[in-house]
Amino acid sequence: MFRSIDIRRLIEEHGKNRTFNSISSVGSYVPGTGVSGGTSTSYTVKIYPYNYRVEDIDGDSILRGDRKAAMPVIDTSGNTIPEPEPGDTLTGEGDKVTVVSVQQIMSGDEAVCYVLQVRE
Repeated sequence: MFRSIDIRRLIEEHGKNRTFNSISSVGSYVPGTGVSGGTSTSYTVKIYPYNYRVEDIDGDSILRGDRKAAMPVIDTSGNTIPEPEPGDTLTGEGDKVTVVSVQQIMSGDEAVCYVLQVRE
């Protein structure tokens, strides 16, 4: 695992801009496609995507093809974004992934970023 300062540096230096779609009113869950029917708010965020280690892929909670994405708590305009939740999406460069799980990274009492498990 990375230290919070290392994660912020990776995002700043190697991150890619993506559109984070936060579902503000939940629709219904459709297996295989995720949540549908809700309304969402879009934010431009800079994320640092990276792969799971092979030994972390258990075929149950972490599937082959799942990735991690480190995402700051603010968008590219400096505005605070809502904490991601399962069913939210990230899009960009012709790719769309759905948030499966979220881990909040803290520095003291302050949230620094989120590490997302994402799936196509």
